[in-house]
Amino acid sequence: PVSPPSQIKMRAMAEEVRPRFILASAAGAHYAPALLLPSLIAILLAEYRPAVAAEASAKKKRGRTPAEEYPHATLASERLRVRVYLPDADAGFYRACRFDWTSMVGPVALDGKSVFLENWRVPHDPSIPEHGIGFAEEYGMPGVDSPPGYTTSDGSKFFKIGVGVCENDLGGMPYNFSHPYPVARPAKTAHRQASGNSIEFRSSDAFEEWGYELKKLIAVTDNRIEIKHSLTNTGQSPLQTWKYSHNLFNVKGSEIGSSFRFHLPFDLHGDSMGTCVGNAAKFIAPNHGSYPSRSFTVKENLKKDTVLYCDFASDLAANCDAVTHNAFVVRDSEKGGFVKTGSDRIEAFHFYAEETVLALEPYSSINLSPGQTHSWTHNITFFGKTSEGAVAQNTLGRDYDKRMMHVLTTKRTSSILAVGILMVLVVFSLTLLLFRKYVSILLGTHINVRSNAKSHDGKLSGLLIVVKKCFDSR
Repeated sequence: PVSPPSQIKMRAMAEEVRPRFILASAAGAHYAPALLLPSLIAILLAEYRPAVAAEASAKKKRGRTPAEEYPHATLASERLRVRVYLPDADAGFYRACRFDWTSMVGPVALDGKSVFLENWRVPHDPSIPEHGIGFAEEYGMPGVDSPPGYTTSDGSKFFKIGVGVCENDLGGMPYNFSHPYPVARPAKTAHRQASGNSIEFRSSDAFEEWGYELKKLIAVTDNRIEIKHSLTNTGQSPLQTWKYSHNLFNVKGSEIGSSFRFHLPFDLHGDSMGTCVGNAAKFIAPNHGSYPSRSFTVKENLKKDTVLYCDFASDLAANCDAVTHNAFVVRDSEKGGFVKTGSDRIEAFHFYAEETVLALEPYSSINLSPGQTHSWTHNITFFGKTSEGAVAQNTLGRDYDKRMMHVLTTKRTSSILAVGILMVLVVFSLTLLLFRKYVSILLGTHINVRSNAKSHDGKLSGLLIVVKKCFDSR
């Protein structure tokens, strides 16, 4: 329960000490009336100060510490000021068994005006799994996979990348990301801030046959945040998991409503919104009024009890080239937003929104053999004005066109090379057939024409079928 405001406590304490004051004044009526007011103040202060200290201590224990008081580093550039929370098992901003503890980034202030990635759960409690902030990265999700070592046995242990070893206190139940599993042993984490605009993290852990080392560099330049990741499998078994960033977008002073826009790297169709949890079609509409579309508007403010959740798997599958273009835009048309691009492929895409946050979530899978390392980078470019948002979206479109041209050109080049190699093989086979006698004489061997004619014809037929398939597919 939330503690009562200090004013209420002050009145309650005044009522508590009032009888003492009456007794004291009655017993010492010969004192001058001028001494009565200082006496009252002294009694109130004596009671109030310890109570305030006790309340502050209790708040810390319950996780009600103001966000800016948790251990953090501040990164700054000419345009950005970014808060990065530091992992701390005892006093950290986030201590739950869900998100990577090194991924708590926010708020972000642009040009001293717009503030993005504000704390969306108030009051904040570091032990609640969903109380992450900003990019809030997670490895492993229910329905897709479970964390390494997870079993339904009560009291069994499992581990989460970026968190450590957790304990299953939900015996007989499948993994539930929203449950506050106790963190039995936090991962080993270290950080180094070599300059005012960058910070490095290292997180590692080992559990049974699994192990990992995660290195991360967060750097701020001008209006851009760059996050470089490197994940190594240090265990004895393959490390297979899904990863995503929650991208918890909001803007200080704005509710999620009609000024919010987002742009996807693939087309959505009208029936996509019908499959969402919550009435997404009521709140989300294409910018230009019709489907298919990549640009969308929030039509009205989301109410307190409104939760929208969508899985755009079918639309992503229908736009397979989009997996090579991991990029999206989210913005408030009145205050700004950001463009986020990633070097990793998109293999799933989720959307989440409620009254205080709007999130676009590209997913990618990782499959690492022991000793293998996978690296990827995210770039987040913030902008302020509406015109900047339009420029960002147009730039994203042009970049998409360029990238698709690169993909198509690469495919065309690969096709030409493949066809060329096949044609060389065909010519070579025909040459062997036509000049087999001379070849046999030169090689000093005898080729049985009858027995090999069928074989050569079969190989040629197979080659021609492959060439035809190649032409058909390209």
